[in-house]
Amino acid sequence: MAGCVFAFTLVNTLPLTLALLLLAGCLGGIFLVPMNTCLQQIGNQTIGTGKTIAIQNFVENTFMFLGVGLYTVATRQG
Repeated sequence: MAGCVFAFTLVNTLPLTLALLLLAGCLGGIFLVPMNTCLQQIGNQTIGTGKTIAIQNFVENTFMFLGVGLYTVATRQG
């Protein structure tokens, strides 16, 4: 999946870009769906599925916020 993201810097045609986007999405789904299933199964046995999903969403949103913040700082620094 990371290879697809890095390959975007070399792509300059729309069909190849679309193919890479599709491939990156499929690879991301293959990685995330089983991981979320395992996380929710373990969470259901310990603290409950709802709390597990809430914690997962909180952590994901926190890291996205930090990533956008770091990108904004890097962009302003030039």
